[in-house]
Amino acid sequence: MPTVDRTKYAPATGLTRGAYVLADAPDGKPDVLLLGTGSEVDLCVQAYEKLKAEGIKARVVSMPCCELSSARTRPTAPR
Repeated sequence: MPTVDRTKYAPATGLTRGAYVLADAPDGKPDVLLLGTGSEVDLCVQAYEKLKAEGIKARVVSMPCCELSSARTRPTAPR
């Protein structure tokens, strides 16, 4: 699995939340979302670069821990 070039793509600061934006559209408003949970993150980054070259705004999200990410989005049970 290739290593992500952190000088070109965002740091993994959201890792503790289960997912983070690795690459984003220049205006932060993507037309398409590319989500990878493991080895396919590299494919998402490659697709991002190709889409960007074609003028399509994309966002790449790396989600190495689906459990942490989904736990953050669950509604809280009433007490």
